[in-house]
Amino acid sequence: MPRHQTGKERAAWRPDAATDVVLLGGTESLRDEVARIAAAAGLALRPADPTGALASAPGAAPVLLGTGYARTLRTAAELVVVGFIDEAPALWDLAASTGAGRVAVLPDGAAWLAEHLSRTRRRETAGKVVALHGASGGVGTSALAGWLAAEAARSGTATVLVDADPLGGGLSSALGAADVPGLVWPDLAEAQGTVNPVQLAASLPAIAGFSLLSWPGAGKETLPEVPAADTAAEIMSAAAGAFGLVVIDAGRLGSSPDIRRPADDIVLLTRADRRSRRAAATAAAAAHGTGASIHVVVRGPLPPGTDEHLVADGLGVPLAGYLPQLRAVPASQRDGRLLELASHRRIRALCAGLLNRLENGHQPGRLA
Repeated sequence: MPRHQTGKERAAWRPDAATDVVLLGGTESLRDEVARIAAAAGLALRPADPTGALASAPGAAPVLLGTGYARTLRTAAELVVVGFIDEAPALWDLAASTGAGRVAVLPDGAAWLAEHLSRTRRRETAGKVVALHGASGGVGTSALAGWLAAEAARSGTATVLVDADPLGGGLSSALGAADVPGLVWPDLAEAQGTVNPVQLAASLPAIAGFSLLSWPGAGKETLPEVPAADTAAEIMSAAAGAFGLVVIDAGRLGSSPDIRRPADDIVLLTRADRRSRRAAATAAAAAHGTGASIHVVVRGPLPPGTDEHLVADGLGVPLAGYLPQLRAVPASQRDGRLLELASHRRIRALCAGLLNRLENGHQPGRLA
């Protein structure tokens, strides 16, 4: 993939300890070969428990099975049968008897297996992915996403802000980063295979202490080239592998589905008027089907007789904060000065409380 120098040295967030891989059955020569492949993926091959016990959770590293393994296996981990080409018929029989979904036949399958294990390691060590959705258009999702990324970076978290709307005119423009060198989405459209997280982080523009993956700004005469869904998923996986926090400016729930990665948390931003609350109720129902933790931020002004707690209670979604109406926002967004408001006392308080909630589950109080 192309690489642009941003002109700013910064340390990318690195995963911690590697996840172990287990091989059950097989010969010593197979174990040696699998250990080499695992090492290439940044993993370690550990001895199997002599009792056969496997404490694997969904999403953990796959359990590799070699010929000669004939025990009943209870594990939530993915099963991959692995062996040499001269035992191929036995490998397929083993896959059928154990329910393994994949077979890696060596030596030709070595590159695939290394890449597959590398993807697993990235999932295991991925940063938190937070998607910000607006219950309706123009509610201020882009502004809140930019402020949240700025506050996270200020607190020392390696953060990337991802623009999820190919037709939104480019989040970089609203943030004053349109001329900052670095990759934008169309530059990554032809990326193939595994995207290196460190290379991706080094190639993105940086502003206010965080990195940005945006669509091109206004003034482009043609529609931007949108990466294929599998390419976009790989890019998002690399982003989660390189940064401690991925903030997605995701627009309305259900829009731009091809460039998003399943989020750990969804923050729904809504106004408090009756029409917006109906739209928020529909969005909240859709969000509940994603498996993510859902939070709501209520934007002012508040109609008489309503407060943010009543809005959240009506949606059945935990309140994550209240965003007062700030008259300077529209002009700041139009002129590319949105991040100037990130230091506003009330905005900082909201974003700090929201980050605290996302990290620890704490619920902030109302802002003055």
